Amino acid sequence: MHEIHKYEEIKNKPAGSKAGYRSPVHSIAEYSYSVEYTEEGEVAQIYHSPQSKKITGYNPQDYYHDQDLWSKMIHEKDRENVIDFFNKIRNPEKEGKSNYYLEHRIRDKVGNIRWVSDNHNVIAREGKILRVEGFVLDITKYKQAEEELNQIIDNASDGIWVIDQNKRTTKCNPKMAEILGVSRKDVLGKSIFDFVDEKGAHIFEEMSRKREGQKKGVEFEVELIRPGGIKVPCLFATASLKGEISASYAIVKKITKRKRAEDELRKAKETAEEATKLKDKFVALVAHDLRSPLSTQLGLIGLLEVRHNFSEGEKDLVKRIKKNSKFLLNMIDRLLDIGRLHTGKIKPVFKRIDLWANIQTIVIYLRHSAEEKGINLLNEIPKRTEIHADWDLFAEVLQNLLTNAVKFCSKGDCIKIFLPEDKENTIAVQDTGTGISKNRLSSIFKYEETTSTVGTGGEKGTGLGLPICKDIIEAHGGNIWVESEEGKGSVFYIHLPPKNERGKCDSKTTC
Repeated sequence: MHEIHKYEEIKNKPAGSKAGYRSPVHSIAEYSYSVEYTEEGEVAQIYHSPQSKKITGYNPQDYYHDQDLWSKMIHEKDRENVIDFFNKIRNPEKEGKSNYYLEHRIRDKVGNIRWVSDNHNVIAREGKILRVEGFVLDITKYKQAEEELNQIIDNASDGIWVIDQNKRTTKCNPKMAEILGVSRKDVLGKSIFDFVDEKGAHIFEEMSRKREGQKKGVEFEVELIRPGGIKVPCLFATASLKGEISASYAIVKKITKRKRAEDELRKAKETAEEATKLKDKFVALVAHDLRSPLSTQLGLIGLLEVRHNFSEGEKDLVKRIKKNSKFLLNMIDRLLDIGRLHTGKIKPVFKRIDLWANIQTIVIYLRHSAEEKGINLLNEIPKRTEIHADWDLFAEVLQNLLTNAVKFCSKGDCIKIFLPEDKENTIAVQDTGTGISKNRLSSIFKYEETTSTVGTGGEKGTGLGLPICKDIIEAHGGNIWVESEEGKGSVFYIHLPPKNERGKCDSKTTC
């Protein structure tokens, strides 16, 4: 190092020689320099461009007056490495031109610490150094930014992992080492595959292929393997560095707690589903056992009505027994329907159905009840309109909606079933009855909330009809909802899936 700065007075050299030596580097905007050596390896000539003052604070002449100025400027913590670097340059290993690069710190003329990069071209022949030329760049701001970035990375609450094109670790922060359960030095240089099992390796390979050609990164979950075979579930968010696939980084978040919570939630869900199945099975068994004696009771009541001459008081009593028995039987049938729907024993069998004709049978069946209350019941479905549905189930929905409409309408009200022009694949049941209060609208399709109310003629209900309607429509792949205003009536809408799922839908056909 000392010999590099063993200057000879350039002013004593011939002008032509000096000019020929300076001209290539003098025109470079950055701080440049050249050193020529004699056959014996001694420094013959050395040149520092005027731009040196911009970085070091020293003029070129200062180097001529103090042969060791450059070595004195080198920061004390970097001096040993820099001297080793220049010793390597002075003993070239190959012929021709070799390139070297070094980053280190210096202290400028006023004592400020600066980071510089030395970029050297070394020309040698027969194992002897002939010339060194290069330039020095001030990289202080870059290094400060790098240091700030490193501090951010090191203090990050998530793991940060940088790997090269061979999937080997070039950088990781303390949190990443903590996640892996090893020290940082035990991660650097290691392959990412050293920390995953076969399944994890497959995921990494698949994600690497997925990331190729993408500007955006990819997110995935994988289990990392800590010492002792302990598996740690982690969420990876990866991307390529500078848009290149050769190197990439990952932000890694340990998700053990989340995965544990997910597992607990899944187990709780499975337990709840199993409990629901047991409950549905129990309800179905009880309902079935109740239905048989109740049906027998209704049959006996009917037989008594035919064979016995009851007084008016007795007839009224028998009528009430019969009415209540039918109500209970209806409720049991509803419970059985719920059980069958929830256990999957009832599944829609789809067929093409003439909607107008089948609805007309329901209208005729309910017309007597409607006329008794002075209600107008209209079927405004266009003739030859078809649907693709399980009519036995779908008819139960329509009959329930129309029965409810009759129940909550009074003399002079109107009920109609039609196809709304502004809603495709939709059937509507509209009435001008009592309507539904706002506080009940959100709960009328729920089993867990009792929503049954007495009709305008004192009719009672189970409160199970609309929830069953919702189950049936959802089993068809559709949905049901209501629009209502208290005192102004209600409109129930049934939307069925479009053409690509169950057939063609147009102005006269709904799926």
